[in-house]
Amino acid sequence: MDGILLTLNNIGLVQMVLAWAFVACYALALGGMLSARGSTRAGLGAVASAVAFSALAENWVHGALLVLFAVGGMGVFVAMAWLLMRAVAWWLANRRHETTLGDEPASAAHSPAFSGARALRALRRLRLAP
Repeated sequence: MDGILLTLNNIGLVQMVLAWAFVACYALALGGMLSARGSTRAGLGAVASAVAFSALAENWVHGALLVLFAVGGMGVFVAMAWLLMRAVAWWLANRRHETTLGDEPASAAHSPAFSGARALRALRRLRLAP
């Protein structure tokens, strides 16, 4: 790890730009914002940036490891965001279920007030929730 920290301490402006270009292109390649052609181009840009970043590092192995850490970090971020979204959806669904099972009349469960189920349906329409 000392070699990786040394590589991080000696990153120049060009390597920093290449690292940010990799992160941006990688996110665009995996996200659904671009067409298939655009995702392919973004993926090629990510690969080119990663290779150039690793080549400019003092030790190319440390540069490649930093790229792998970035990919892993983005994966952990996506997994945590997905888990948080599922936990909130589960909580909202249980909260609505408890409300409908309570002593309140049935008309109160379908009140025009903002409810968790309506929020979840809105997220599904926007394709932000499964």
